Amino acid sequence: MPRLPDPERRALILRVARQHFARAGFTSTTMADIARAAGMGVGSLYVYFPTKDTIALTLLHTYLDELERAIVPPMMDLHGGEALARSIAVGFQLAACNEDIILLLHQVPPEMSVPICQQLPQALEPAVARQINQGHFRPGNPQFTTQWVNNQINWAITACVLEKRDSLASYQQQLTDLISRALLPNPGSSQKL
Repeated sequence: MPRLPDPERRALILRVARQHFARAGFTSTTMADIARAAGMGVGSLYVYFPTKDTIALTLLHTYLDELERAIVPPMMDLHGGEALARSIAVGFQLAACNEDIILLLHQVPPEMSVPICQQLPQALEPAVARQINQGHFRPGNPQFTTQWVNNQINWAITACVLEKRDSLASYQQQLTDLISRALLPNPGSSQKL
């Protein structure tokens, strides 16, 4: 009878793959590199993950799922400036802890990254629609507003993590102020967290 995959070994594979991707890059890392670092044969690695792409997608999904669980609740539970400030703050905190995953997101082929990157805006759109409908955000198209905010945040994180322009902390405040001025009916009433 075949042995079932061990969850601890799966976690080890993901951990060493993440380290390899961060150190050598996605393209240069091979399944053999990952297997060797995990202390197993390549054949055993295939029991857990059929391809290097699958490993990368698992890492990306884990990060983006965590991001969604952190960002969506404040946008649903809080109002206006407080919702914006809290969601942006937790998003930037997670980005700071996952710079290697953000780099990986930009190293994998677009056909891998684009579909999963659309999940967060789709999850946020109902919260943005609610903020608009309740008068906490200016009237507008929720899909457009959500995508615009997402693009601003992605640009700032990319500028900090990939291009090393400035710190995430400095961009976080600037971005919170910019988005608040754009979305809040009375931007002066935005609450800072």
